[in-house]
Amino acid sequence: MVMAGFPRTALRFTKGEPKLYRSSSIKDKGFCADCGSLLVDRYLVRTDKSNPDMVWVMLGTLDHPEAMSIDFHTGVESQLPWFHFDDGLPRYSCDESPFLAAAFAAAEAGEE
Repeated sequence: MVMAGFPRTALRFTKGEPKLYRSSSIKDKGFCADCGSLLVDRYLVRTDKSNPDMVWVMLGTLDHPEAMSIDFHTGVESQLPWFHFDDGLPRYSCDESPFLAAAFAAAEAGEE
């Protein structure tokens, strides 16, 4: 999946709010209350890449996803073996991601 980050104050839902589910110690996931589609991720801890004031929106839910660009790949351990990214962007497995490690450390320390 591809996500784009937006400040929570700049994001407006046009038909209701997502139903939130605490998926881990570091984030909530927001789903459409009608169909169950995943719409957003919201981190609960503050690190250099995670911020509770940001909402990460699934790019496929936007009217113009082509207007966005990506900066890195995370979760590459689940990449299908026949699909290859040749974009030169940084690639992290979840176990090796400094971003996710910092977020889990902040959650364990009780930081927001």
